[in-house]
Amino acid sequence: MNSITLLAQQAGSTYYDIARVHSMPEGWHWLLLLLVCAAVLAYVIYMYMRDSVELSRGLAIGLVLLRVVGFVGILIWFLDVEKKTESKLVKHSRAVVLVDTSQSMGLRDSSSSSAPAGPSRIELIVDELSKGSLVEDLRAKHDVVFYGFDQTAKPVEVATLTKKSDETDGESAAAKASEEQQAAFATSRVLAAIAGVLLLISITAGLAHLFVGNLFRGFEGQSYAVLFGLVMLLGAVVVFAVANLRSPETSALALVGLAEPDFSAAASGQDSTTGVDGDDAEQPEPELIPNWSDELLARGTETRLGDALRYVVNKERGGPIAGVVVFTDGRSNEGADAASAIAAAQEAQIPIYPVGMGSDKRPANARIVDLEAPRRVYPGDDFSLSGYVQSYGLGGRAAKLELYSSEDGADNSAEAFEEERRITLPKDGELMPVKFEVTPDETGKRVYTLRIVPPEQDHDVRDNEKTASVQIVERKNRVLLIAGGPMREYRFLRNLLYRDRDTTVDVFLQSAPPGISQEAHNVVYEFPSTAGELFEYDCIVGFDPDWTKFDEQQIDLLDRWVAEKAGGLILIAGPVYTPQWAHRRRGDKRIDTVRALYPVMFDSRGISSFAA
Repeated sequence: MNSITLLAQQAGSTYYDIARVHSMPEGWHWLLLLLVCAAVLAYVIYMYMRDSVELSRGLAIGLVLLRVVGFVGILIWFLDVEKKTESKLVKHSRAVVLVDTSQSMGLRDSSSSSAPAGPSRIELIVDELSKGSLVEDLRAKHDVVFYGFDQTAKPVEVATLTKKSDETDGESAAAKASEEQQAAFATSRVLAAIAGVLLLISITAGLAHLFVGNLFRGFEGQSYAVLFGLVMLLGAVVVFAVANLRSPETSALALVGLAEPDFSAAASGQDSTTGVDGDDAEQPEPELIPNWSDELLARGTETRLGDALRYVVNKERGGPIAGVVVFTDGRSNEGADAASAIAAAQEAQIPIYPVGMGSDKRPANARIVDLEAPRRVYPGDDFSLSGYVQSYGLGGRAAKLELYSSEDGADNSAEAFEEERRITLPKDGELMPVKFEVTPDETGKRVYTLRIVPPEQDHDVRDNEKTASVQIVERKNRVLLIAGGPMREYRFLRNLLYRDRDTTVDVFLQSAPPGISQEAHNVVYEFPSTAGELFEYDCIVGFDPDWTKFDEQQIDLLDRWVAEKAGGLILIAGPVYTPQWAHRRRGDKRIDTVRALYPVMFDSRGISSFAA
């Protein structure tokens, strides 16, 4: 903002104020002051009249006059006469323009599904700001601030344009100030000339007294020349002081005509009071209109309308805000609720003018809503991928689904085609499930991508695909067999699992001595005592185990394995050890935990009959 603009904003007047008036509010204060002044003045006159009885009358009056002038000066100092300049700073009202820059503003709307799409929503705003009359209309009355907002809580300031009429108003105010300054200087020159004339008369009277008064020494009238010269001298000083007060920024030499007045110094002084340098005042920078198409780009992932409004309301609260204009499509708002921000704006008396962008009808669109897939599969095993298709305004149209797969982290060029399916799009809003059967051959993590090739009328290509990650692992099932003794069921299952290529079987035969050989991948002689060892098993099968030989830590690990890791526990009762631990009374924490793992209720009668 240049000095002309600031000059237009500041309008003031200069006046003189008696500060002592504010400290003497009562009437008797002034009455007492008048009495004191009258008494002092009478005393001064009386004393000097007595002291000057031997002097001529003119000289005596002159001396009294000097003393009275001194007393008047002291009185003026006591009254504390001050020169004050009162300025009025005019702040322009502000208009704030919020522009939604989320990705949805890049959509192109059309009146029907068969009509070609026009410019995008953000392009319509850019066109209006660049070629329309909105910016000029707002600048005619307000300073205008433009913000863009999307997924961030704080909107980004794009541009600030000042009121359009500032330059014209500033030039007229500067011209008026210059005219007033020149008129004041002309008056001061006249007063300075009068002061010069009075000074010349005073000097003439003094010289007349010195050279001519000696010829008439002893006459009463010869002393009046001194009195006359003294009065003229005092008048010259007072008139010149008034001239200086009328134009204080002009030097004394300029007032008497010995130098040219420098009005630029006064202008720079005024600029310094407003905080603007002289260089800026002489060469104001032109205000540039931003390139709206570069500043307003629809690339935000979210629309935080409530956060943007709340930020503007808090920033402009209490200021000269005229209103907030909001350009948005109003969809998929995140962050703070817009209703609370509007309530805050109403409380701050800030009007909001929303401008809705986009069509009042939902745009034609076909999209992949989701792609479901298992997290883990095995090589050679078939698994299903379920895709869900949804459409609006395109029901009954033909579309094509394409399924691709790629290694995790690979780019699109490395995708492998899996399957293609032609479908008929469902009615508006309906979900259409589509299943694909896939048989993986290699291990590793693969990313499956389902794409839809929609009709040409589709308005949003960003939702035309979904991905799902599948971990393909080649891992054998680990099974632990626990048996109190070599039951036939135990031997049968051990041999069966040992011959299965997808299973690794470990056996823990409690009655077997150390070093015995069995048909198993691994023979253990005690139950795992750490979570790392136990949690590696997918299934545990117990054949009439003797739970009394397990310590409390091992039982707790077994309970955690079932509860936390969803381990598969198969328990088979037997006639040897099951009756021994099942008939025990409650109180043994180990046995109570084991009882809770069995899917049956134990009682003494059932146990006795089972043992028999």
